[in-house]
Amino acid sequence: MAQVRRQRRKTRQSSSPNASAMPACSAHPQQPGDGRFYLESLLGSGGMCEVYSALDLRRVEWGDANPRVAVKRLLPALAQHPQAQVALAQEFCVLRHLVHPGVVRVFDLHKEPFGICLSMELLEGRTAYVELGAYPDGLGMRAIQATAKLFGVLAFLHGQGVIHGDIKPANLFLAPEGRVALLDFNVASVTARPGAASSPVAQGLRETLRLPAHSLLHASPERLSTGRPSAADDVFSACCTAYELLTGRHPFKGRSAQEAQQQGMIAEKPDILTRRQWEPLGRGLAFAPQDRLTAAELHKRFTVRGVLRRLAAQWSHHEALPYKKE
Repeated sequence: MAQVRRQRRKTRQSSSPNASAMPACSAHPQQPGDGRFYLESLLGSGGMCEVYSALDLRRVEWGDANPRVAVKRLLPALAQHPQAQVALAQEFCVLRHLVHPGVVRVFDLHKEPFGICLSMELLEGRTAYVELGAYPDGLGMRAIQATAKLFGVLAFLHGQGVIHGDIKPANLFLAPEGRVALLDFNVASVTARPGAASSPVAQGLRETLRLPAHSLLHASPERLSTGRPSAADDVFSACCTAYELLTGRHPFKGRSAQEAQQQGMIAEKPDILTRRQWEPLGRGLAFAPQDRLTAAELHKRFTVRGVLRRLAAQWSHHEALPYKKE
């Protein structure tokens, strides 16, 4: 074991001439030989987990041309919390069955000195939340394309019996080449029935585990009242997110769905959409879940029926927004 650690230390030093300048973890500085991963820089942090770019030292040892991955671990304060550990393990159990460009790909579940973690593909790009900070009036043509892809991945998830439960701009990743991927399946739930497509996904999951996490500004009225995620709730959250991508504004002017419903607010049609184009998105923002279209119907309306093509033609006289990379 000591020999392996010395080899890892030697490999890390030779593969990274500026290794001494690498930032350490926020609360548990990682030393060479402390495990499989060398955590380099913090990519993002949420209420339960944080994500780092990392060197996979096993890949380095074997000469992999691309040894960097993303590592998702529990926040240091939750590293030994049993329910948080189960939640992260369940996220892996769900994601490992989902193969789709719109879902971040996971590699494995690990037990490291700092606790359990997931290794995942390291995405290049930024979240929609960060992009909206750079483009406060919306993302233009990129928003139109991203909306169609968001509904597509949501239709895939619901077809597999998976409810995301926390769709918002911060959990939507936009890659420079146009890929759109949903992140953070911490509170995802699975509806499994005998013979359903979701049955393999649900094997081994503790259905009793539910973490009360959601975005106040993107959750549906029924989610805010009952706390239970559903496919209709995902649709509402996705349409709120799409509205922000298209306009740079929240559909209910920064109010929660419950407040907006109590005040009788109705989302205004964005200027860039015709009434025909706005109709399916507006229905997705209905306060009553039975009035919303399904994710599959939204995806169809935004692609097959030519909405995406008409929107693209509408914006053809504008230049595509440049992609800013930090």
